[in-house]
Amino acid sequence: MKLISTLLLLFLIVATHAQWSNTTNQFYDSLHMPVCTATRDQAKSIVVKSYPDSGYFVIWEDLRTNILIGIYAQKFDKNGNRLWAVDGIPVATGADNKEFSRVVGSYDYRGYSFACTDSSGGFYTAWMDYNISGSGVTNKQRVCAQHVTSNGNAVFGQNGYIVKEPAPNEFLSCIVPQVIPDGNKGFFMGFLLKKNGDLGGLLGVDLYVYDFIDEGGTMKNKGGGKIDPDTEQARVNSICFGPNMGSTVVYSEEYVQEYFIYPNLQNGCNIVWIFGRNGGNSGPYIAFNSLCRVKKTSDVTVKRRKNDIAMRQTFQTHYPKDTVVTLYGFSQFYYNIECFSSGTATIERQDVIENGGEGYQLIDFNTGRPGIDPVSVYGYSSLKAAVVPTGGNINAGIVTVLQRNFINNALTGIYTHGFYRIHDEIYDSLPYQLCTDTVLRNDGSRYWAYNPVRPAGLNKVQYGDDTLLANSTDPYIYSYSLAAGGKNIFVTGKLSVPSPNPSEIRMQELKVVSVSADSFAIKRQTNNVSGVLLGTDGSGLIISYPTVTADKNGNGLFYATESSRYLRASPIGDSARLLWGAMGKSIGSNFSSDFPYAILSGDGTGIITWTDNRFIPGNTTYDNDIYMRRLDSLDLKDYQPFKKLLSLKTQPFGVWPAVFTGSTIVFSPLEAVGFDVTNKPITSTVIEILDNYNLGYMQAQVYDHTGPIRTYNGKPYLNRNFTITPANNPNGAATIMVRLFFTQQQFDELKAADPTITSPASLAIIKQPGTSIVASYSPVAGEVIILPTSWKAVDGGYYVEFPVSSFSNFFITKSTASLPVTWINIEASWANNTQASISWKVGEQKNVDSYFVQHSIDGIVFTNVCEVGANGNSSYHCTVAVAIGIDNYYRVFEKDLDGTGSFSKVVSLKKPAQGDFLRLFPNPTNSYFKIEAENIIKEVKVYDLAGRLIMQKKTNEKIIMVNFTNLTKGIYEVVITTINGKINSKKLIVQ
Repeated sequence: MKLISTLLLLFLIVATHAQWSNTTNQFYDSLHMPVCTATRDQAKSIVVKSYPDSGYFVIWEDLRTNILIGIYAQKFDKNGNRLWAVDGIPVATGADNKEFSRVVGSYDYRGYSFACTDSSGGFYTAWMDYNISGSGVTNKQRVCAQHVTSNGNAVFGQNGYIVKEPAPNEFLSCIVPQVIPDGNKGFFMGFLLKKNGDLGGLLGVDLYVYDFIDEGGTMKNKGGGKIDPDTEQARVNSICFGPNMGSTVVYSEEYVQEYFIYPNLQNGCNIVWIFGRNGGNSGPYIAFNSLCRVKKTSDVTVKRRKNDIAMRQTFQTHYPKDTVVTLYGFSQFYYNIECFSSGTATIERQDVIENGGEGYQLIDFNTGRPGIDPVSVYGYSSLKAAVVPTGGNINAGIVTVLQRNFINNALTGIYTHGFYRIHDEIYDSLPYQLCTDTVLRNDGSRYWAYNPVRPAGLNKVQYGDDTLLANSTDPYIYSYSLAAGGKNIFVTGKLSVPSPNPSEIRMQELKVVSVSADSFAIKRQTNNVSGVLLGTDGSGLIISYPTVTADKNGNGLFYATESSRYLRASPIGDSARLLWGAMGKSIGSNFSSDFPYAILSGDGTGIITWTDNRFIPGNTTYDNDIYMRRLDSLDLKDYQPFKKLLSLKTQPFGVWPAVFTGSTIVFSPLEAVGFDVTNKPITSTVIEILDNYNLGYMQAQVYDHTGPIRTYNGKPYLNRNFTITPANNPNGAATIMVRLFFTQQQFDELKAADPTITSPASLAIIKQPGTSIVASYSPVAGEVIILPTSWKAVDGGYYVEFPVSSFSNFFITKSTASLPVTWINIEASWANNTQASISWKVGEQKNVDSYFVQHSIDGIVFTNVCEVGANGNSSYHCTVAVAIGIDNYYRVFEKDLDGTGSFSKVVSLKKPAQGDFLRLFPNPTNSYFKIEAENIIKEVKVYDLAGRLIMQKKTNEKIIMVNFTNLTKGIYEVVITTINGKINSKKLIVQ
């Protein structure tokens, strides 16, 4: 619990962060933006994008009164300026607790939607409310909603609009509301109506979903209702047919255990739910229904069987535009049968249900008896779903659950299971299910009256089931995250596997693909049903709540909490690869940051909020507040954010451990944590390691000497040394690139001690055995000298990069030999559909014998595929074969005359999307270049590094030549637009 901060402090905090604190992904604590630092605790924030103004709402649960939980909100415009009162405006603060975060069971609240835009600069939200004492009912809940307008006005007062509450004589509770936008300035809201005492806990009975809109301060119901009607056609004793041969219709005793609502991409609402029948003893079942928006005012005429009339009757229904209609329902009819017994006529009524009985589409159900049959479903939980466009005349849907089975009378682990069972027609007025005439048929035992006919020409989705997150060690997943955007679907979760194995964080990526002229499928983009291993827990390293979000363009973002430390985040590349390295980049330092919530804007930016427990000057304890920061450049696949190097005074530094699984193939940092000269806690990157090998749990130590420059036998060496200790030391099994960082001050001290050192190119790395940091250098048996393959000046200092095949202790000193070659650039591009063009540029060459182009399909094991002799030129080129259908990795090995050598950096060549082949050559060049594409090229633009448009050419060909005389030597960006709307960017080197 936190104490009251001074008004002056609050003023300074708000004044300092009146707009985005940064737009360059510098993840310093000083650049975090406070959303609310009011007295006592705030927690569990959610973020909603505002339309049409492109702002953001941050909504959270607030305990500032120290008595009851209320809901507060803040709005920021697209530039990060706060628009409402300091510490937010009250959304719901009436008597008793108001919570949106309490969902079914113990699942992560961030997997569900509790607020949405009103498309007019405001938002709607809903919550579970305990304030029902006015009706004389205690220990019950009601569900309420609120509309907050663009000026921060809560339309329906601090108790909100009461959607449903139990009457005094009802033993009911209204629980677990969910909210999504309806695309028509209103919102869809679902909730469960639970009978108190039935099956205990939060197990629901009935499911309701409505479409609401606030019109001038009046909440109007635009449609919806009970979504889960369920009947059965039971056999009864029959006068005419004998024992258990007649039929009657009964309503099942159905128990909805949990549900999930989500947009259907047509301003409607899809609903999935888990339920059991007959007191919960029959099942479990997964069902689907939808509230469909009427796009055009329609009058529908159908013919159906009606009661005891043998012929079909005409029924006409009027559907006004923008109303919502339940997609699946049922109706029933009866027919009378005359039979004779001893010559006496008897009339018997037989009841028949349309559509087989269920008023919904059944997705899956238990096909066995737990504990009896060889395989049966023990239970479903954590239900989620998403809809993605196909590019055809349907949208495709996936439904996911945590599933646990009985196999041979033994319980299995819990794993994430996906069902590809939904195909939504993209209709112009109403879905075909509501418009199709029926066809009478007789299956030998009864008449059916409802048989919707699938329209001719309607595309298909290949049905199927898939295990998304599981492995052979019988894991347990208790929650997971699902997100969809464009044609991509992302799933991530934490797998608890049997001891002594650490828990695993995994991600799966799926995509809607075309498989025939009129058929689509949802296919995994990884080679493993368990997805990609992103990381594991380790000693003192606990990753919590891995989460994914996505934008409309198909870009994904992964984020998670590193317990008692900081948040981690990364954009997601192809095949579930994290583009910002192992477990992403850290946001913040060693503060406790919980419940992060991020959204993407669709323009390469986004924001992330979290509950932050940090010390504020003037307080005597730590506090729970809501903080946020902006994320940028999320759509740039080759972009890597970097933290400025900082000087830390703690000796030796503590370095946060990390886990490297080899899945990202990018440099990933190890960060030191300490204090600056003002005793403020800070972090700084000290080591980067190429994540191309499963090194596992990584530990490191860094020692900074604060006195005069250290020397050995009169030779100075850097006042920083390193120890790196992985769980899986490769010991020659792989070559891994390492970067060691040092500050500008440390390098200046070394240069002052030895004026012959002019740049980091003058340095060498001493690698010696050891697993513990030491304060000074002395030679040991087995040490080797490694020359760096490259170096770079970064913000605050430098790094040197070099290859290793094992890890130990590292010192940095002056090299006694000059580098045989200086690497300037290496690039890989498509030469044609089956070959790659590898080009590289070098600086000074001394005693170089030849260059070997090396190829890999995993970024770990490389083989020679091309040899080019050194000829004194600065540019080299080689055309080599590629492995079709997967990513390819290349590097160049420079061989000295004495047989030693150095490596270039590793570059990747991504597998081309179907129909996206594009080649730019020659590159480098000095007077012209050609472009060859699979599709017609519409336009070519050339920009310099300052972003100035230098050249523009329009065309209508697949192969073009561009001549130039006005381009000076340097690097340019060539932007190519093809007829299918694809925009491709290529680097061009002009010599």
